[in-house]
Amino acid sequence: MEDNPLVSVIITTYYRNQRLSEAINSVIEQTYSPIEIIVIDDSGEKSAKQVVNDYEVKYIAKSNNEGQISAWNAGISVSNGKFIQFMDDDDKLSPTKIEKQISEFRLNPSCGVVYCGMKWQSGSKSLPDPIVKADVLTEVLSLDTSPCVTSSMLMKRPVIEKVYPIPEYEASTATC
Repeated sequence: MEDNPLVSVIITTYYRNQRLSEAINSVIEQTYSPIEIIVIDDSGEKSAKQVVNDYEVKYIAKSNNEGQISAWNAGISVSNGKFIQFMDDDDKLSPTKIEKQISEFRLNPSCGVVYCGMKWQSGSKSLPDPIVKADVLTEVLSLDTSPCVTSSMLMKRPVIEKVYPIPEYEASTATC
């Protein structure tokens, strides 16, 4: 693995500009570099434009609200990183998250995804089960994967490319 491969952080947003600023700042404050930040605005109205103007980010404004999966696919299509990090606009990364995960990839080069724990707004924590390693299919199929959610994962590009474009599913789009 090259010394410091580029990490693409794809932040999807939908009308939460205050939280979006906090999310972007948490990426900027990472102890790891280089990182490219890609903001996908799924509002259909360029709602986040005023926020992203204050940052050096790639900004993609969707013409319609098409849901999270469509936004992820849009971000993947313009990303350049060897690693992909998905984030929602209301997530914040711990300052050493990406650095620690890249270190784990260096120790385990055959891994395709590394995930970490989460700290909830309430202050409670969800930590990875140290027993669950390698093939986590049983855990995933039991739907007991917290804290292995998209914002806790750092993924190698080839892992994402195997499923790209990520298929839409009914729960991924809002209909009213």
